[in-house]
Amino acid sequence: MGADEGGDEDFGVGGDAAAMYDRQIRLWGVSAQQRLSQTVIALVGDASALLLQEVAKNVVLAGIRELVLVEPTVAAQQRHAAACGTPCRGFLGSNASQVKQALNSINPLVQVRLCASSDRDAVDGSRGGGEDGDAGDGEDGVEKADVVCVVSSVLDEAYAGLARRCRARGGAFYIGATYGMLAAFAADFGARTFSEESTVFSARKDGGESSPKKRRVEVTVESAPYPSLLGFNDWSSARVHRRSKCGLFVFQALESFAAKYGRLPCAMKHGEEDAELFVKHANKLAVEMKLSEERVPRALLDTAAQTAASGVPSVAAVLGGVLARELLKHAMRTQPAIAGVFYFDAHSSRGVVEHVGA
Repeated sequence: MGADEGGDEDFGVGGDAAAMYDRQIRLWGVSAQQRLSQTVIALVGDASALLLQEVAKNVVLAGIRELVLVEPTVAAQQRHAAACGTPCRGFLGSNASQVKQALNSINPLVQVRLCASSDRDAVDGSRGGGEDGDAGDGEDGVEKADVVCVVSSVLDEAYAGLARRCRARGGAFYIGATYGMLAAFAADFGARTFSEESTVFSARKDGGESSPKKRRVEVTVESAPYPSLLGFNDWSSARVHRRSKCGLFVFQALESFAAKYGRLPCAMKHGEEDAELFVKHANKLAVEMKLSEERVPRALLDTAAQTAASGVPSVAAVLGGVLARELLKHAMRTQPAIAGVFYFDAHSSRGVVEHVGA
């Protein structure tokens, strides 16, 4: 991405900010950095989790205006523990206050606020309270954030309402989690227009070799609503591309298994019988969801059966980097964002984007 034309003062990026973000400005341009400096991102989840801390660190280093850390409710934490297993603990601190202090030291130009939840208030943005005067009311909570990212089970019905409200006000909603050697996130941002750099070749009148020219073109990307993803249960539908890897089904099976047994499968902890129990559960679910035998992603199911309840730091680091980049894309608008479900398989070191839902 080439730098945008114009001086620092023209875009309001000067002084300490210009010095702090000099290398970034050279990479993606002054106007993109200015848009970042006007962006508010809210992260909902356990502040001690490595995945949340990786996302927080990356967006703070990029130079957003404000980061709101929202502590989940007790019920949400219990639900997350059952649906996502043992989280990896981060390096920035063991609680929200320590994480805030660490983030402030990483980039003092970014405001970091804490928003503690009371029942569902912090997620709704209706009210809440934090430490050191960090009140999280409706005007300043997640409802006013440009981008909201939840660290929870990738298919969590409790956040369907929040996703709807984000879409209704033109915001972006993300939700992601790690499952041992697997990780995934889902995106819901409606229709967005991004400016992408493209190389074009103009024909010469003398018939000689044309020289490449770079220009920016607008690309519109549309994501399916998150609630439609939650309600997706027909893999025979025409909405599923014939070349789909059907990786989303593995996370549907994990969510279903956790709902039934109160935990995720993990042969490493509970023995091979647990892996067999999960595969049997997934096979039954595949029949219910009309997913043909030959399309069931057996390799991913086996990976999930072995490690889903375990925490793998390298997987959390990878997803945290990819997820943070997607959040920043909505501020800079210089690259199209991923629309749909992204999942990462550490065994194959592959990331895949799946498009299903309405």
